Amino acid sequence: MEVATLGDGGLAARGLGLGWTAGLAVLGRAVDAVVAATPRVAERFPAGKTVVVRNFPRLEEAESFGGPPLAERPPELVYLGGVTADRGAREIVQAVELVPEATVVLAGRVQPPALAQELRHDRVQLAGWLDRAGVAEALRRARAGLLVLHPRRAYVDALPVKLFEYMAAGIPFVASDFPLWRELADGCGLFVDPRDPQAIAAAMGRLLADSDEAARLGAHGRELVEERYNWEQESGQLLALYERLSA
Repeated sequence: MEVATLGDGGLAARGLGLGWTAGLAVLGRAVDAVVAATPRVAERFPAGKTVVVRNFPRLEEAESFGGPPLAERPPELVYLGGVTADRGAREIVQAVELVPEATVVLAGRVQPPALAQELRHDRVQLAGWLDRAGVAEALRRARAGLLVLHPRRAYVDALPVKLFEYMAAGIPFVASDFPLWRELADGCGLFVDPRDPQAIAAAMGRLLADSDEAARLGAHGRELVEERYNWEQESGQLLALYERLSA
């Protein structure tokens, strides 16, 4: 039994040419099944062999993300993930300049390291890579999450686990206005043009100023994670695939 597990970080994103496309077609014929991380990846393979298993948070871990009511937290926003220019690092810092009450934690490795100099700001903390306990602590303290990735092909059709971790934590988010993200998480945060620091700042300020709206958006996100966007739901599809292949 051969199963190929494929994410979207390289396949759907980079456009590696006809040779790569042909190679994927051969792979799809050769293996018994393909496990794709997103619907976009699944489109490249035979429908009868392919299942989509999305990398959603585990409900057990999500319990550790819960913190005090949003109105009782400091005016802090958090970004989880690699800190790079195309993931909106510069725009986040520019937006902070426009929201005097806001502080931001950028929790991830800065790449390239020289970018860190551009991101220095008295209300921006470069926290570096966090282990899972550190992630949980950051989410318990944050008033909102940030995910303003640029509209690259690598990101537009991706399902970033951090978006769903914000939702699992019951905090609203400010995220790139990508159709897939809006389809999945509308009503859980605010969507903006990720290349517009003023739009990002307006959304940040709105969530900090209106704790009732922020709480409502965060609660809806948490509800969706409990009902749909969790690993316990997704793992059932993976187990069903293994059962079918072993029959």
